[in-house]
Amino acid sequence: FERFYEGTESEHFDFVTYLTIKEDQSALKNRIKLYPLKKEQLTTLLEQSGFTNINFYGDFEKNPFNKDALPLLVKAEKQ
Repeated sequence: FERFYEGTESEHFDFVTYLTIKEDQSALKNRIKLYPLKKEQLTTLLEQSGFTNINFYGDFEKNPFNKDALPLLVKAEKQ
C-alpha cells in the first residue's frame, strides 16, 4: 500500500493510493480530491453547531496542536 498527496499548492489536493496484490502482482489505483479544512474553519463550524469546550490536539497523547502536527484531533462538547 502506498499513498501520495499531489497538488498541495492549491485549494485542494489529490490523495492517490496504490495497492499491489502480491499473489498476482495486480495493482489498484485510486485518486480522490480532498479539500483541507483548517483549524480556524473547523472551530467556526463547531461553534455555529453549538459545540463548546473545543480543544485541539496534535496526537493521541493530547499534546498541543501545532502547524506541523498530524493528525488534527478535536475534543468538543455539546449539551
